[in-house]
Amino acid sequence: LARDVRMRGKGFGEVLAVDAIRRILGAAETLAVLAIIVDAKDERAAAFYEGLGFAPFPRRPNRLFLLASSAGRGLEKM
Repeated sequence: LARDVRMRGKGFGEVLAVDAIRRILGAAETLAVLAIIVDAKDERAAAFYEGLGFAPFPRRPNRLFLLASSAGRGLEKM
């Protein structure tokens, strides 16, 4: 989901992330999906994902996860 730096702050990253989460949850209807895992390219990206509800792995702060059940509840609120 890396974006062009010229697009920062315009809300496209969140739109892309929500679309990706929706697609993953759609696949979860036929596949076993426990969590969504992302590898943030830097601390700024990690902070972005944390703002979406992802939590960092203790020993790898730039690898974050979001339980599929939490993602589904979050999308229901949108």
